[in-house]
Amino acid sequence: RVLSRIYLRDWEERAFRRVDFFSSPIPGDYDRLRERLPQLRARYTQLNYGSVEATIDVGPKSITGSNILVGNSADWANNHAEAFLSLRGVDLGSGKLVVPLSYGDPACREAVIKLGSATFGDRFAPVLELLPLEKYHELIATCAVAVMNHVRQQALGNVEAMLFKGARVFVRPESPVYSFLRERGACIGDASKIEGAGGSLFEPLTADERLRNRRVVESFWGQDVVLGNIAALGSLRRTGAARP
Repeated sequence: RVLSRIYLRDWEERAFRRVDFFSSPIPGDYDRLRERLPQLRARYTQLNYGSVEATIDVGPKSITGSNILVGNSADWANNHAEAFLSLRGVDLGSGKLVVPLSYGDPACREAVIKLGSATFGDRFAPVLELLPLEKYHELIATCAVAVMNHVRQQALGNVEAMLFKGARVFVRPESPVYSFLRERGACIGDASKIEGAGGSLFEPLTADERLRNRRVVESFWGQDVVLGNIAALGSLRRTGAARP
């Protein structure tokens, strides 16, 4: 077993040295990876797996309800229990907690259902089936608030869509998504400070804040930007420009 681990590490190091280009949903992922794998010398190039036009600007153009979206999947990285605890004392009014659990770990899904039902009763609304994209956007558009309690980069598509539609979005400050969006000028809240926020949690964004968030999303995931990134990678491959 020891020899196999040594061989695996050696194989990984040799493999990483052969990588010329690296892409991830946001540049901060590359920085995190380089911290763990300093031997990685690949050049960063941005590629997006979706665009505003194809995957974000779908269904309702703006928020239509007062629900709260919590997480994006039945994955332990959502930290559902902690999010539920911070929301337990919030007055939901007529709203519900919409919690997507249609894919992921079955054990996580069952644990979240049990905890959510016990904590919020009929205000807990788990999403257990995969929905067509437009139907999913119709559902999340009923949420005036989104809470993404991940420490690692995850649920970026949901975050983009909610910002674009004008929701108030909360992300953990440890996540590279938080710093990425804040640095670009997005109006985004700290998910670790929800407890005690009271009614301010439901205060709608101003028209200026909504416009600012939409522009941030368009500036990074707009179709022209996405196509430009693909063209840039093609150019790098043709010219042979690789490691910095």
